[in-house]
Amino acid sequence: MTEEEKPNEEPPKEKPKEVPVVEPPAQKPDLIKQANDAALRLEQGNKELATLLAKQEALQVERTLSGTADTGTVKQQTQDEKDIANAKEMLKGTGYENML
Repeated sequence: MTEEEKPNEEPPKEKPKEVPVVEPPAQKPDLIKQANDAALRLEQGNKELATLLAKQEALQVERTLSGTADTGTVKQQTQDEKDIANAKEMLKGTGYENML
């Protein structure tokens, strides 16, 4: 028998091409790790901010209830109060300033 008459024999298989393995450069930063670190820092900052905000709210409530919330501020005069003060200033020294 010749080579052509062998029906059970398979044709020779081609060798698979080897794909080169490319490793990431060691200098490139791990972006996922950086993002996780940044998220952790944000969460810690938010917790600290929440505690500071709660303290500030408690202080504001205490100031409001103790009656010292508006001390040291100038009271806004209404237009009528301004008019009366101006009239008293104009009548000062005439004896009529106390009649208003």
